[in-house]
Amino acid sequence: MPKQKRCWHCRKRFVAKCNPKQHYCGAAKCQQIRKNRWEKNKRQSDPDYRENQRRAQQAWSNRNRGYWPVYRQKNRGAEAKNAKGEAVQRTPMGAGEAHVKMDAQISKTSELSRDYIAFLVKKGDVAKMDASELKNSLLSMSCPVFLGERL
Repeated sequence: MPKQKRCWHCRKRFVAKCNPKQHYCGAAKCQQIRKNRWEKNKRQSDPDYRENQRRAQQAWSNRNRGYWPVYRQKNRGAEAKNAKGEAVQRTPMGAGEAHVKMDAQISKTSELSRDYIAFLVKKGDVAKMDASELKNSLLSMSCPVFLGERL
C-alpha cells in the first residue's frame, strides 16, 4: 500500500498521486491555500515576478477603467460592513474583543502527543495570517523536567 502523507492544511491523510514532494491533498480549499502560499513566497523572493505582476495589474486596470466605480455602486452596503470588520480586526488583543484564527483546526481526537499549529501573537497585536508548525509530545509526570532535574 502506498505511503500516506498528512496534508499541510487540513491535516487529513492522503496518498500523493505523482509527485513524491506533494504536501497538500486534492481538496479545492487545500489547493487554493497551496497556490496562495506559493504566490506569496514568489512575490517576496523574486523581484522579476513581483514587477511582472505589478505591470499586469496596471494593464488590467487601464483596460477596465470603469470596473471599480460600477462595483462600488452595486455593493454600497459592503463598504460599511467591511470597515466595521476591519475595525474589530485592528482592535488590540485583550481589549474585550475575541480574536480567532479564521482557519484554525479543532481536533476531534483525544490524542495529546501529535503535531500542532501554533499562532504566535504579541499582546496588543491581532492574529497573524501565517502559522508555525510544531511537534508536541506527551511527557510522563515522572520526566526529569517535571521533577526540576536537569537532563
